[in-house]
Amino acid sequence: MGKLEIVFNATPPTIVDTARHNTRLRFGGAYDPPDCEARYRVAFIVPHRAREMHLRALLWHLHPILQRQQLHYKIYVIQQVRLYI
Repeated sequence: MGKLEIVFNATPPTIVDTARHNTRLRFGGAYDPPDCEARYRVAFIVPHRAREMHLRALLWHLHPILQRQQLHYKIYVIQQVRLYI
């Protein structure tokens, strides 16, 4: 596929754009390589709190990187909440 171009813009693509661009993603951010049986299954846990633009940029660039490695993976985005006691 060649070199992966990473570009940081002021407005990264939306989550819907990321899903449309990666047509083999399953619901919930999971991917299973179609051409082979993956040796490993990997879970990515992404802590998230009030940085929507950073999350969108991360997911836009992370999916192609992981798919090139033929990994069976799932990305979990965990909302962090600050508790005031």
